[in-house]
Amino acid sequence: MKKVFALLMALVLVISAVPLMASATEEPCAHENKMLSYGENTHYEFCPDCFTVLGKEEAHSFVNGVCTVCNMPMPVTKPDPKPDCTHSTQVCEPLADGRHHRVVCTACGEVMTDSVACYFGEGACACSNVCDHMDNSWRYGEVDGSHHSVICNTCNTTVESSVACTFTNGVCSCGNTCSHTSNNWGFKPVDAFNHSVICLDCQVVVTEKTPCAFDNTGSCVCGNKACNHEGAQNLASNNDGKTHNAVCAKCGEVVVENIPCEKQADGKCACGRDMTCKHAGAQKLVTNSDGKTHNAVCAKCGVVMAKDISCVKQANGKCACGRDMTCKHQGQQSLIPNSDGKTHNAYCTSCGELMAQKITCVKQANGKCACGRVMTTSTTPDPTLDNVPKTSDLLAPVAVLSGLMSTVGLVIKKRYF
Repeated sequence: MKKVFALLMALVLVISAVPLMASATEEPCAHENKMLSYGENTHYEFCPDCFTVLGKEEAHSFVNGVCTVCNMPMPVTKPDPKPDCTHSTQVCEPLADGRHHRVVCTACGEVMTDSVACYFGEGACACSNVCDHMDNSWRYGEVDGSHHSVICNTCNTTVESSVACTFTNGVCSCGNTCSHTSNNWGFKPVDAFNHSVICLDCQVVVTEKTPCAFDNTGSCVCGNKACNHEGAQNLASNNDGKTHNAVCAKCGEVVVENIPCEKQADGKCACGRDMTCKHAGAQKLVTNSDGKTHNAVCAKCGVVMAKDISCVKQANGKCACGRDMTCKHQGQQSLIPNSDGKTHNAYCTSCGELMAQKITCVKQANGKCACGRVMTTSTTPDPTLDNVPKTSDLLAPVAVLSGLMSTVGLVIKKRYF
């Protein structure tokens, strides 16, 4: 029994010695991690790995109610209240967050309220805290049509006296609407020969569709290129009943005018005109551009049956052709390009009457005439000049004829003389 007890005691001694031996072989802590611990009056630095205190305790250094080293808030000490103090005079003392203050009795020093939200009436609170404008609560004052001021709702202070408006769908958050007067435009093609105009200040489409203006290189500001009339053409019947025009299928411009209609196997012209019509049916009255007459047109084939019929004012103030006979032509006029490529006509926009004919087109700064015609300089040679023989081409035939005439003259001389 004594031997067993002796063995157990020896085993206990060995086991208890193992940690001591292990600790003797471990490396000392390098104190790579450090933390601050603070008490009511002091703070100190320690290693969280081995809990060793590093350095010595130091007193707190309070600025604006917070220690500058360990961030411990200054403890609020409430002095023993005076039983007879009425707290008739109080003062606001700012707290460290800059947005609250406490209320203290100036007579006895008692803290009446620990924390009250500051009121920034004109940028500063009574406790001397100043608004930091961090609530992102703003309102806007109008400066002009394109600028506004920015006012903080928290303190009613004007933060920015003049800021350029930012327009979304034409309206700024301050209520201003874009006037489109800065000439900051963008252009977007609508089709091959028209584009829309966009105000880049507010991204609003100012003009839905306007004709392209092509420069000398055949390019428009929207990126469209001028038509060269290559490709298919449409045949459009004229109202004379005898001719039609060839129209560019791409841009709609008349390429060839007054082509005589020809009857085909189906009794129609290639332009679609019925060449077999006897004009025995109804007629339509089509207003002329002179403002005084109209034509009677076959409703079936479109041939003009009677030209320049004088318009007559009816009881409703209009002619039977639909012309307004009461118009004084005092409003605006529309300029319509003629097919000659050089002139345009002026029409009354109210009734459509022709006010002036064949006005010579004038090139403006944008490369266009006021009628919308693109005044680019054409370099296409006149196709009619291809059939005119050159002088060099006539020399050989003239020489041959001269030789023949000389031979004929000699033969005649020998025979008769």
